[in-house]
Amino acid sequence: MTLHQSRLAAIPPSKNARWHSKEGLKKIEPLIQTLKEIGAAHDKTVAQVSLNWLVMQGNVIPIPGAKNAKQAEQNAGALGWSLNSEELEQIAMVSRGL
Repeated sequence: MTLHQSRLAAIPPSKNARWHSKEGLKKIEPLIQTLKEIGAAHDKTVAQVSLNWLVMQGNVIPIPGAKNAKQAEQNAGALGWSLNSEELEQIAMVSRGL
């Protein structure tokens, strides 16, 4: 084990680690499907819909990561359009309790 690996092993699992299990992924599948459907209506990706939703919360400033220009361009696709009130409510309703 390298020093880097041992440091990572010492970090306790985060609350969000539960989404990486089969059960966690199954639990959030309705949310992912909702984001896909909304994205299809706007010709946007799940990530773009998610980032747009965060921006529209008003009290959240998302800081998306990008390893290259294409990813930065995709992230920028979250801007310049808005989810409508029905879509915002749909996402909120599906994500409650997750």
